[in-house]
Amino acid sequence: MMSMKHEHKIALAQINPTVGDLVGNSEKIIATIEQAKNKGADIVVFPEQVVTGYPAQDLLLHPDFVADTMNVNAHIARRTSGITAILGSIEEIQPGPEGKNLQNVALVMQEGKIIARQAKTLLPTYDVFDERRYFNPAENVKPIKINGVLYGIQLCEDLWDDTYERKITKELVSKGAEVIINISASPWTLHKKKTRYELIQNHARTQHVPFVYVNMVGGQDELIFDGGSMVVNAQGKLLYQLPQFTEALEIINVHNPKTHDLELLVKEEELFKGLTLGLRDYFRKNHLRKAILGVSGGIDSALTAAIATEALGPENVKGLALPSQFNSSHAYTDAKHLAEKLMIDFDVVPIKGMYDAALAELQRTFNGKPFDVAEENIQARLRMLVLMAYTNKHGYTLLSTGDKSEIALGYCTIYGDMSGAISVISDLTKPEVYAVSTWYNQWKEKEIIPESTLTKPPSPELKPGQVAPFNYEKLSPLLEELTNRKSIQELQDKGYDLQDIRDMYKRWRSSEFKRWQSPIALKCKPTSFGMGRLYPITNKYVPFTLFS
Repeated sequence: MMSMKHEHKIALAQINPTVGDLVGNSEKIIATIEQAKNKGADIVVFPEQVVTGYPAQDLLLHPDFVADTMNVNAHIARRTSGITAILGSIEEIQPGPEGKNLQNVALVMQEGKIIARQAKTLLPTYDVFDERRYFNPAENVKPIKINGVLYGIQLCEDLWDDTYERKITKELVSKGAEVIINISASPWTLHKKKTRYELIQNHARTQHVPFVYVNMVGGQDELIFDGGSMVVNAQGKLLYQLPQFTEALEIINVHNPKTHDLELLVKEEELFKGLTLGLRDYFRKNHLRKAILGVSGGIDSALTAAIATEALGPENVKGLALPSQFNSSHAYTDAKHLAEKLMIDFDVVPIKGMYDAALAELQRTFNGKPFDVAEENIQARLRMLVLMAYTNKHGYTLLSTGDKSEIALGYCTIYGDMSGAISVISDLTKPEVYAVSTWYNQWKEKEIIPESTLTKPPSPELKPGQVAPFNYEKLSPLLEELTNRKSIQELQDKGYDLQDIRDMYKRWRSSEFKRWQSPIALKCKPTSFGMGRLYPITNKYVPFTLFS
């Protein structure tokens, strides 16, 4: 074990970089190094690929980006006088067997130089990850001596070794590592903090070694990084835990005798705070300021407006009511009440005149066919026409408000309510939208989302008396299970009716073309409709069990 004379003060630097912002990221890193040094730290540890931001995706295929990153690595190293910095970046190497010439690395910097490096060994290629597209894995791992102590340094997936042949933590300890340090860019999904803790705890207990975990925080397109950095001792007891969804810098000692219980947010708070961070960073990092959305008096637009207000400030959010002749009397009053309680700008643009004009022009082409989905969707698309006009004229960015249940069912209008720059709540099922909305009112200790919005049945209000024709409480869990790739037998074993499975599978499968054209969607579940999902649109497969 580490001797008392080598009890280093380690700073955990849970910071929020921006993909591709090599100058801004390096300035943030250098400022944090100085801050850690002023706090008396011997070592400061940053997340994985903090220099480039994560994931840099095909930026990594550009020679200029690689060369500039290498120069920035050296520039940061020159600012490490009096402290050791461990940080994630990329490095160029001789091409490997597959022709790739990059590695995902942890760099150890000290007194103006890069004194050591450790490349990532386990390169994930599932869900949102595609690291084998860009990187060569490490051939060897070995501890790195820093001021008399052997540190086993690993990167993100090297911790998640259950399904891999190589066990990186075990290898490092077998070679003498006294402390394990894992630098991560681990995207957040609901309850993932607990999963990480249990994994780290198991490694520490099994290998009898303290474990330091530093994770990235911030939003990057549809991905959200929650931070939640932590330290456990050799017995697997929690010593330190940094907050979720915010930057933090904390000085730790791996031999601190004081232990803590893991702090976990309730589900609804975790979802709200994660989505708020994701939306805020999408706007901030893309130099956007003002958001607009259609507010219908319904639950989806209400929660989206609440998240936007929290993320951007009420002065930067506009709600637009777009009533037609089919809207209920309470739709406008609920939308207006919401806007007043959120203190956001609010306006009304009735679409009845535009709708009537469109129908008059189209009647000849409709050949006398009865009212159906064509007339319904004209309204949804006229609403989008008005929202996009406001967006273009006044410099707004449009938010899409659909939820996961509707998107799974295809109960949404392409080029209508599905339109927008970013979809805020499309990884929440309809019941989760209601639950988070209820929590939000409780959190604010007053009714902001109207009680009538929380209690009335959901409806697109595109024809007289219309309500959604689905039991969302019953069907949303089934749709989530289908999205999670559960087999038909597993679904039946969980008690789902075969006819319900058959009906939902048909709807779920036939809407793939819509999902491919959806806005990017903030991800908060392990399986989401987004960059980690690769289903063909042209697809004739149906499980044999569902043949009727």
